[in-house]
Amino acid sequence: MRSTGKKILKKFFYVLYLLIVVALVLEIILRIYNPFPTGIKGDKIVLRINTRYEVENNDIPVLEKRIIHSKNSMGFRGPEMPSDKENWISVFTVGGSTTECTYLSDGKTWTDRLQKKIDSSLNNVWFNNAGLAGHSTFGHIILMNDYLIKLKPSMILMMAGVNDMGRNDLTASDKYSMKGTYGSVASFFTKNSELVNLIANLMRARRAKTNRLNDTWFDLKKYDTMKMPEQEMKERLKAHQLRYVRGYEQRMDSIVKICNQQNIRLVLITQPALFGKGVDSLSGADLEQYKLFNDANGLMWWRTLELYNDVTRSVAAKNNILLIDLAVQLPKSSRYFYDMIHFTDEGALKVSEIINEQLSGYLLKLYPSHKN
Repeated sequence: MRSTGKKILKKFFYVLYLLIVVALVLEIILRIYNPFPTGIKGDKIVLRINTRYEVENNDIPVLEKRIIHSKNSMGFRGPEMPSDKENWISVFTVGGSTTECTYLSDGKTWTDRLQKKIDSSLNNVWFNNAGLAGHSTFGHIILMNDYLIKLKPSMILMMAGVNDMGRNDLTASDKYSMKGTYGSVASFFTKNSELVNLIANLMRARRAKTNRLNDTWFDLKKYDTMKMPEQEMKERLKAHQLRYVRGYEQRMDSIVKICNQQNIRLVLITQPALFGKGVDSLSGADLEQYKLFNDANGLMWWRTLELYNDVTRSVAAKNNILLIDLAVQLPKSSRYFYDMIHFTDEGALKVSEIINEQLSGYLLKLYPSHKN
């Protein structure tokens, strides 16, 4: 009996030894060459500078077949910073993938198109797209502290909310990232180990895929419907509000505070989405009863997102910040969205038109000397 126990123990330590050796070898290999580059390391953002991506698109029929996506020397999308920056109004757009417009080619993002529209009424206005796919307000705060405030922009346009949905894991991370300390054993290893950080980012990607926030294509002619009782939706919204939304409000307040301290003008933009109330103008699909998940239809998901949009609205109101209520102003149509939240080429153009209607006049009031 004792001999059997020793054999089991010996096998256990041998397997443990092999796992440690394999982990160390993988760590060394990933430090030399990492074929899976990620944008986040622990609580630090790793920007990919001077990078050009060519994507062969075979999955989203409403987008171009060949997509060109470039990053400049700062790691953002757009032109290089002017050498005489002090003579320019510098504007960064900040958000997740709906700001980065990952699968729209250079020149076709809503930031690019907004730049062209603003140029028709003002001179010396420089835009850069600092959107990063998957980023929530947690990531926005780190991006601002680690990069943007050092660049001293005149203004930040921020579209936020959707990547914060159903997340209560950000508060502790927010605290330790701002202080530069380690919030947990896990945070220590994600900051210092390439292997652990790769695993953490793969888990983030899986969570985004589970929540259907990754880019995909919705064929609205093929779908199941789901009816949900009003009382059930109210109860779920109330529970969601209590558990998650307060943290989002706190992070938005932190963003406002950072901008005020750094003398940066902040403009807030609510997050639009395809699903919610009404019928799709192209396919005739019922956007309310469309079954998105096993436990939620389009209306349930939209009303959940609106909890976060309501926070964005209230934060803008109490701080006298310009709010562009894109969630209300952008029509719910597959003409403008190729999935739940991501914009088609035509959608990005429409977004730029809506934002320009309010932003151009606002900029003219702030910087009358830049009028064309």
